[in-house]
Parts: sequence; structure tokens; C-alpha cells
Amino acid sequence: ITLSIRLFDVNQNFTTPESYSFVRDTTPPPVDELQLKRIKLSGSAGSGYYNKNSTITFAEASAGNPILDAGFSGDLSIPRLNSTHANLKYRFGFNSTELTSWTAWTAVTSSVILPISSYGAAESSSVPVYVQLMDDLGNTSRAETVQPIAIDNTPPTGSVTFDLPEAGGKKITNATSNVLFKITASDGMSGVAMYYATETNLATAPAKGTAGWKTYTPSAGVVSDTITFTAGGQGTGDGKKTVYVWLMDNADNISTIALKADAYKDGTPPI
Repeated sequence: ITLSIRLFDVNQNFTTPESYSFVRDTTPPPVDELQLKRIKLSGSAGSGYYNKNSTITFAEASAGNPILDAGFSGDLSIPRLNSTHANLKYRFGFNSTELTSWTAWTAVTSSVILPISSYGAAESSSVPVYVQLMDDLGNTSRAETVQPIAIDNTPPTGSVTFDLPEAGGKKITNATSNVLFKITASDGMSGVAMYYATETNLATAPAKGTAGWKTYTPSAGVVSDTITFTAGGQGTGDGKKTVYVWLMDNADNISTIALKADAYKDGTPPI
């Protein structure tokens, strides 16, 4: 678009016309497949699975392949009116038509955190997450799916037993160190990730990152491990000994009640 301007005074003295060209840009940034690949998302669980208490973090996938604006693409003799990269903005949400629960508009040079709680508590193996892009003129793209995610809110289930001989319906051992036990566990969606075994009957489940969590890698459906009962714990003398086990899946869901198994130490020889 070209605009010509002339100035004149009360005596009708006119200036030489000055022409100014500018571009009218009504084209929003694209949200095509190539553009969507420039956006990465990661979860607090770090596994691609999420639970109702976790968050998704969005950011540009690579500084060398930034999110771009479409801008004006007409007469090439006129400079393209592309928003500079730093002025582009994006926002994210779970509902493509109801936008009040979406994140705030944020510069694409910054990361954005979307809480799963804004979706709700329902589990699903495929929940679409949407993005919109906006240039510095306010041209806003349609809502487009970045990629679907899986929401898993259910902790793993399982059982634990001591791998010991039985006598009188009880598991019997003559030792309190390196006592063998076995865990069998399953998870309906994200899979069992870790387990935590202890001789201490904790009041609450150990948090993720607490020392003592171990990777759950079953062989023939079972994980085998050992536990040592200490003088500061359940003691080294004869009597009942209990192992407590918590499970965690790949969405960071942790069992709220420990699995447990009992064994009885008998270190006293016959009379």
C-alpha cells in the first residue's frame, strides 16, 4: 500500500509529494507440520507420561531452527513484514475452543509450563495438547495439536514375598543380612519404573528422588533383591521381620500403601 503526502499553507504553497509504502499483514504465523517440529515438550516425569499433579514444559526444539513468522509474501520489491523472532509469542492448552484455561501469551524465546490439572483428572492414553502462535501485529494462528500425551494417574500394584523355606506356614531364616525377597508388579499404562524397599514402616511413601529407589527390571516377571535387618531398625535377634516395598510408575505415581512381607528369624539351635 502506497500513501502520498503533500503539505500546504494558507497561501496554497504546496510541498513536493512524498510517498510512503507499507505492507498490510493479516497472515498469522504458520502452525504446519514443519513449524510444530520446532516446539518440544517435556514432562516432570521425564518419560513422556504425565499424572494429574505433573506439568508439561514447552520450549523451542533448537536455537538453530527457530519458530518463524509467515509475514507478507506479496511483491518482493517491498521488504517482507516478518515479525522478528523475539517478538513472536505462543500459548498452550487442552481445549481448542475454550481458551480461558490456556497459558498466557509468552515470547517463543522463553519456556512455558502447562499444568496437567488444567485438563482434569481423567486418565487417557491420548490427550491432544494445542498451541497458538501470534505475531507482533496480533495476527493469531488457529489452535493446532502439538502432539498428544498420555495421562496416567494410577499407581502400580504388586506383591512381595520372601524367597525362603517355610515351616508351620511361616517363612523362616537364620540370618538378618542379605535376606532374599521377590517383587511382582504391574501397571496398566505407563509401566512400573522403580521400587523402594526398607525395613522401616514409613508413615508416608518416599518421594521421588529419595535415596533408596531402584530401577524395576524384572526377569521372568520378577525382581529379586535382598534386605538387611539392622540393630537400629527391626533388630538382629530372633522374631518377625518385615520388608516394606513401594512402587512407582513412569508417570511418577507412587503407591500410597506399602507392600509388605513377613519372615521369622530363628537363630537359636535346638536344645
